[in-house]
Amino acid sequence: MTTKQPKHIGVRVVLAWIFSILFILVGLGVIFDNIFGGLLIIFGAIILLPPWAEAIEKKYNYHISGWLRFVLFLVLVGIGISTTDNDVVVQPAYSEINTPPLQKSSTKVKSGTIVVDKATVTAANLYPIRVTIINTGDVSFRPKFDVYAIDDSETTICEGSPLFSGFEPIKPGEKVTEEIQIFGCIFREDGDYTIKVDMLDEDYNKLSSSQKVVTVNYWGQFSFN
Repeated sequence: MTTKQPKHIGVRVVLAWIFSILFILVGLGVIFDNIFGGLLIIFGAIILLPPWAEAIEKKYNYHISGWLRFVLFLVLVGIGISTTDNDVVVQPAYSEINTPPLQKSSTKVKSGTIVVDKATVTAANLYPIRVTIINTGDVSFRPKFDVYAIDDSETTICEGSPLFSGFEPIKPGEKVTEEIQIFGCIFREDGDYTIKVDMLDEDYNKLSSSQKVVTVNYWGQFSFN
């Protein structure tokens, strides 16, 4: 009576089954997009299966070594993967497909702030106005100004632009304090007036505005009761 020898199951057999099943599933996923590539991957995975080698040996009396089957597996799977598009084998996440890459903006911003530090009135005349400017943008600019004197009834008493100013081009982040003046601004009555200064760039685009209230107390000394 012949006793059957127990089959030996080693690490190579277990790994062969794991890789075969894994790449058969991969081939099935690829075959819907690339039939040729998917079939090569599946066939390479089948070659690695231990039952395949046993069937070939029984039918054709040829013994194929494990190393040769592993080499054939690598060649067929490699060719199969190379014939498929990368996006079929490894799909990026949904957000990576649909979200365009962020582009850094190359647009330079011109901006700044102005503060009226002091407005002076002497003998009912508007004298120099001290202003502080900060360049809060990305490019330098030389400021221009429009000045308005407004009474309590929101009526503009006088307005104008300084003929001269001590401002040179202001660099980004730079803070500068200077005086500006418009000529011929005379207050005809005593009272409180708002001195408003609009800061413009070289193209006369308004960048910022600030104001200061001044009190005129000049004409009352000429009243006779």
